[in-house]
Amino acid sequence: MASLILDFQDLYERVAKYLGTYGSSGPSGANLTDAKDIVNDAYTKFITARCWSFMKPSDTIITQTNQYIYQLPELFSSMLTYFQYGEESAYPDIEEVSVDKIFSLRAVDNSTRYPDCYALRPQKHDNVLGQRWEVLFHPTPDASYTLHYRYKVLANKLENDDDIPIGGVEHAQLIRQMAIAEAELAQDKTTGPQTATAQQMLAQAMVEDSKRNPHRLGYNGGSHGDSAYEAARGSYRINDVTYTTD
Repeated sequence: MASLILDFQDLYERVAKYLGTYGSSGPSGANLTDAKDIVNDAYTKFITARCWSFMKPSDTIITQTNQYIYQLPELFSSMLTYFQYGEESAYPDIEEVSVDKIFSLRAVDNSTRYPDCYALRPQKHDNVLGQRWEVLFHPTPDASYTLHYRYKVLANKLENDDDIPIGGVEHAQLIRQMAIAEAELAQDKTTGPQTATAQQMLAQAMVEDSKRNPHRLGYNGGSHGDSAYEAARGSYRINDVTYTTD
């Protein structure tokens, strides 16, 4: 059964056909390189056009005893939520602080218990793996805790013939049309009907994607009262209160 999914080869071959450089058995040499570059240029425009819902996955970190540094996913770009404990837990949400703050806290309090704050830190850049990120928690976990979060992903460049673009079947036709529009621009040095069609499809895709956002985001008031970090660390203690009795 034929699949509606379009992989990298499907896309660059369609571009080559539009440009008239497909040849007898597919594009080759400079024509192949050009077709691949055009697809990736279009793909970049697609993934940067919007913070798409499919680029905001949920994930978890399960802590280990006496370990406070954890590597984040390979395609991690930025946090979309704070870390949160599961609904079954009575622990407060975890506050984001700076890396310097984490080490300042560790210098005066190296105890282990449930974490109440965290910091993100970039790892050393690697030419092969790219830029990776890690998270530091404080206090150091004293047990296994499941921490939930959502983050924005980066999309890898399409390289192998069977690479499938992010977005799945739902956006496959849009990505193909954007690739054809990019080929139109490369060939004619101006936009035309293919670009108009791509822009129309992109606008419709954005409308449909916006429907996936929650209709209610919850309370959005000011920062009243203690933060989760302050509450967890006991900013207000019972022995700070002076009682007056008759």
